[in-house]
Amino acid sequence: MITKSQLEKREIPGAVIWTYGVTIDDKAGTTGTQTFQMPKGAEILALTQGNGDPAAIILAAVNPNAPPQMRSFLITEMNRVLPQRLLSVIGSFQYRNAILFVFELLDPEQAA
Repeated sequence: MITKSQLEKREIPGAVIWTYGVTIDDKAGTTGTQTFQMPKGAEILALTQGNGDPAAIILAAVNPNAPPQMRSFLITEMNRVLPQRLLSVIGSFQYRNAILFVFELLDPEQAA
């Protein structure tokens, strides 16, 4: 468990924890990209199993007063080719009979 003092040491002043729901569209398949508007400087803390919809939950420490920015996440199954613009692995979760992985995607402007 991350304490308030640990968040302050990570230089996220006024940090609070927000959640972002990872949803799966069965018609579109289990893989895809989801984009969330998060306050700039948000730090991803964990990925937890959801209970249906959402299928999983991203927990992030955010400064709610920071300007917003868009961040994209890839949800994929095992044995899939991964794009080169992955930033970091967020975690994995079970969806029905599959294990799905969540990666944050590097902003194309940062990759240049």
